[in-house]
Amino acid sequence: MIRSLGGWTMIKKLRLKGQDRIKGDERILGDSEFVTALLSEAKEKLERSYKLNALGYDLTKISRMVSRIYDIEIEEIYSKGRRKVQVEAGDLLCY
Repeated sequence: MIRSLGGWTMIKKLRLKGQDRIKGDERILGDSEFVTALLSEAKEKLERSYKLNALGYDLTKISRMVSRIYDIEIEEIYSKGRRKVQVEAGDLLCY
């Protein structure tokens, strides 16, 4: 990263400008803005997941809800098969 920024002299100049943290290397991930945007998006997904867990939603509860909606057994959602109802139930569960 030091070399891609232009060496130690460039890093010192960036620090003077208040940019002491660089989160990405364009050669690997992209520029810092791109990496920061990805980290922000991941944080939002994680927060949403925690919120659903706090409300009591887990895979078992959602599976029960899907099985009631499609009027099938939970095992049918997870079993192999190409019946339309199984496919739709699996899609909803994954969503």
